[in-house]
Amino acid sequence: PGYTGRDGLPCSLCAAGTYKGESGSQECTKCASRPSSTIPGSTSEDDCKCMPGYELLGAECSACRKGFFKLETGNGMCHLCPADTIKEYVGPGNCSWRFYDCPGDAELGPVVSQPRGVSTSYDNLGVVKRLA
Repeated sequence: PGYTGRDGLPCSLCAAGTYKGESGSQECTKCASRPSSTIPGSTSEDDCKCMPGYELLGAECSACRKGFFKLETGNGMCHLCPADTIKEYVGPGNCSWRFYDCPGDAELGPVVSQPRGVSTSYDNLGVVKRLA
């Protein structure tokens, strides 16, 4: 289990994203829930986990919607971006702070001015990093 190869030849580990639960020369099976990951040499479909930016919906890994994120590999759900942050695309990625400099953008969120020479990043876990 976890290996594949032709009879009489050396065996090799099943590649990441595949698994094999029985002995023999059969090919390793690709994870059905895509995009997903396993460690090389996986022996069970239970080892197939959704990649960061994807959640398990039914039997498939689906991309996180706009405004949602997931940083870890696993079959958990995507999380809503925290207040005053946004992710404007589907799939993997981080939520970003919203900064609005134009008064006309006020309906989109609060007007926040960023001091010159200061960069702010947010790691989706509640940690704010300010770099001068």
